[in-house]
Amino acid sequence: MEAQALRALSETQVATFDHDYVSDESFELVASLIERDFSGRAFTFLDVGAGKGIFTDRILNRYPLSNGVALDTAETLLAQNSEHPRKQLSLVSATEAARHFASASFDLVFFNFSLHHFVGDTYRRSRLFQHQAVVQAKKLLAPSGRISVLENAYEGALHHNLPGYLTYTLSRSETLAPLVRRLGANTAGCGVCFLSTTAWRKEFARAGLREASYRTRPVVVRSWSHNLKLRSLTLRGVNHAHFWLSLP
Repeated sequence: MEAQALRALSETQVATFDHDYVSDESFELVASLIERDFSGRAFTFLDVGAGKGIFTDRILNRYPLSNGVALDTAETLLAQNSEHPRKQLSLVSATEAARHFASASFDLVFFNFSLHHFVGDTYRRSRLFQHQAVVQAKKLLAPSGRISVLENAYEGALHHNLPGYLTYTLSRSETLAPLVRRLGANTAGCGVCFLSTTAWRKEFARAGLREASYRTRPVVVRSWSHNLKLRSLTLRGVNHAHFWLSLP
């Protein structure tokens, strides 16, 4: 099955994903949209790539009428989740989610900086896995549901999506892994697949989703390594983008 071809991080690499990458500012943005579109009513949600469940717990604690599922393929991270009466753990790939939750639907599906980790042995296969994950989420979405995507948008100077392709090629290489790791990439040797804002939007449209809201802010890092990355990857800049998606 195609899902078995997803490349997995090593145990050492997985261990580095032990904190919440959603900033307070991003969390409040998501919360404002939840409160706007769900108006204090009960809702169910699926947190894709939940890891230790920190974001899952923040949603559960903020919204006492919510029930959530923390989904991840890393058993070591799921095992570190704190117990919560309204939280369920699921050791499943997002590319198989609709089959696993065949009789369920969710009001909200969260992808918090997780889609770029859907990688395969080729760039084309990686893009396919990202597409499958989004389509699976769409299949699980309730009619008035929303998909929330927080992602890094790699914006190219020469071509909008070239930096993402170059990043995948470099991070995927096992030969270059020691060098790429020294440059700060904890996914070296496995791969990571970032897209530009334009490419993310095209992907969501291809999956049959409507963009209900979009916010972005630049990532500002002033260091020699960051400037080197900008030049070597033909990056115009990196943004933290939030897409709030719905069914047509």
